[in-house]
Amino acid sequence: MAGTGALLIAPVMSGCNGRAQSSHTENKGKYSGTIVPSDKRKRYLFLDDHWISRQSGVTRTFHKAVRDNNNPVITRQNYDKGVGPYNFSWIKKDSPYSALFGTFELDGRYPAFFITSDDGYKWSDACREPDAMTVGEGNKQCAIYVYDKSGLYSDYPYLSAVGLRFAPDCDSFHWRFRRSRDGIRWETFPVDPVWDGPSDVLSIIWDDYKKKYVAYYKVWRYKGTTLEGEPFVAYGHLDTKIEEGGTVFHLTGTTYLPRQKIDVRLQYGGDTSNDGGGAPTDAKMQMARMIAYAESSDFLHWENEQIIIAPPDDAPLGDQSYGMGVNCYGGMYIGMYSHFNSLTGLIQPMVAWSYDGIHFTVHDRQFFIDSGKRDEWDYGYILPSELMETDGGQLFVYYGSLGIDHLETDMTRCDGGIGRAWIRQDGFASLKGGWMETIPLKVQRKRMSINMTGEIVLSLKSASGETIGKKTALRGDHHNLEVGIDLSAWNDKEVIVHLDLSKGEVFSITI
Repeated sequence: MAGTGALLIAPVMSGCNGRAQSSHTENKGKYSGTIVPSDKRKRYLFLDDHWISRQSGVTRTFHKAVRDNNNPVITRQNYDKGVGPYNFSWIKKDSPYSALFGTFELDGRYPAFFITSDDGYKWSDACREPDAMTVGEGNKQCAIYVYDKSGLYSDYPYLSAVGLRFAPDCDSFHWRFRRSRDGIRWETFPVDPVWDGPSDVLSIIWDDYKKKYVAYYKVWRYKGTTLEGEPFVAYGHLDTKIEEGGTVFHLTGTTYLPRQKIDVRLQYGGDTSNDGGGAPTDAKMQMARMIAYAESSDFLHWENEQIIIAPPDDAPLGDQSYGMGVNCYGGMYIGMYSHFNSLTGLIQPMVAWSYDGIHFTVHDRQFFIDSGKRDEWDYGYILPSELMETDGGQLFVYYGSLGIDHLETDMTRCDGGIGRAWIRQDGFASLKGGWMETIPLKVQRKRMSINMTGEIVLSLKSASGETIGKKTALRGDHHNLEVGIDLSAWNDKEVIVHLDLSKGEVFSITI
């Protein structure tokens, strides 16, 4: 049943690096600031208490991204392809910039188109379709593209994974790998392995911390109770059939993680709501989408496969995921977790973060960008791309939408477009009020800097309690304010940062 007669999203992701207004992010009427490479220095963000040893009276606020006033910035009128562009992927991230946008054809294909820009904001109307979807045998459905930063394939800086419904040597959905010199003309690798773990939503990045390719992808979970009353959970892409007057859900096939043949019948309520992708949401038996992880040293062979994000046991009925794009950011990992509720049909991003790229925390109390209202261009699907920094202390993200929710079955109603949203650099969460003290942090710079607003009183001491810098009052709105304390003598040693936040707000520190 899964994936029949409905739109399957395959976001185009690459690279590693809210309608509500945020008081710290100006709503941009037009693009602002030159795009700069991500700062590879370790920045300490305060999305949780990971870096905090002691605190009193401190409150944490999570901030949403703010839509650009010019949205949508790329539309079907620019590129008359299929239902129009609805996902966006950076390829080359310096001038001349290049990117790919994905669209959807009513015959079930998901072609992508190559576009260019001089500044990363205004994109040429000229576009070319890469031929990755036509290389090799098999029934292709979708493709994702990666600009290779590993140097492993120096003559082929463009890599791709192509999703196939079936091929002569594999009769189920799987992924194959391609390479290109220019991003337009593609060829198979000398070896052509099959990866049959992920479903149709896949993101691959070059993880500059681990020096590996890392994949985040969708996997189905089947959860229910057998006819004998035993709890049952399995992962994979299984054949399903409703039997015995709608009271039995029959599963057959090979599971994933672990791989084993099954033939199981589960209790089924029969009062299901179809989520638009052929999957039932039922009080007795649920098909739901999870996030899995894998890594590779050569882009072709994948290992360490594991499920990393699943809805908690007390999640509302229908809550699940629809993929996650991840950025290596400031020494940690920031994810755009695509929350999906199969009863509403809405797909909206939540901020997720991790310190190892595997164990993620999802901020599930608000969306990073809310779905627009029904009949607006960005209703239903919000599909963010990679976060990009500017020299003005801002982050922005392109995001796509189709103007429909996932329950819609009439694909002719799709009207794809791509918008832009802004947030302060490191501005996912901030702390204010009271005071806080960090755990010992290793000094890597001559002078520390702070991302802040208001007035903050800062002092430094060694891990043993020795005073390093006297209390310093810092004032204003700064995304990278250098603190006037010379830390040369403390290089590679640990210090503790104490912040009085009774009159100010902090987003991050760099030390």
